[in-house]
Amino acid sequence: MRMSRLLVPALLIAAGSSLFLSQPSAAQPAGQPPPPPRGQQPGGGGGGGARGEGPTNAEQAMKLMNRSVQRLERQVADASKKDDNLRLINEAQRGCITAKGLVPKGPWSEEPDAAKKAAALAPYRRDLIAVARKLLDLETAIMDDRAEDAASLIKEIKKLKEEGHKEMGVKDD
Repeated sequence: MRMSRLLVPALLIAAGSSLFLSQPSAAQPAGQPPPPPRGQQPGGGGGGGARGEGPTNAEQAMKLMNRSVQRLERQVADASKKDDNLRLINEAQRGCITAKGLVPKGPWSEEPDAAKKAAALAPYRRDLIAVARKLLDLETAIMDDRAEDAASLIKEIKKLKEEGHKEMGVKDD
């Protein structure tokens, strides 16, 4: 009988503690923002929408990529900016991959036939795949402190941009 008196409270305590542990803490330390929802990173920034959101259309994604590459071009030779350059490359990569998955404005965006739309957008997607590869090579060059190679890759990326925009009929600002 003595054992059952101890067993019931012990079970209640164990059950209560596991319930307590599985509940999120309501108390937040003073001055600290709540943690981000699962699967989201704090900060983010970058290309459109509210702070922390990425680009929401192809044009915003392209602008994010373009701004990042322009800044990289100005500072790629400065070894003291390596961390910033890697961050800018990441932003350019994010813009590139986002743009690749979106449909830019143009006659193809209104095409009702899915096969024709896909065929019209294939060069756009292939061009962005080529840019993504160059951006990965650029990241490696920066990581390996190869500033000359990085500068050359930036020129190649800009050339791909010009060719792609010409092919798609996009006028640069």
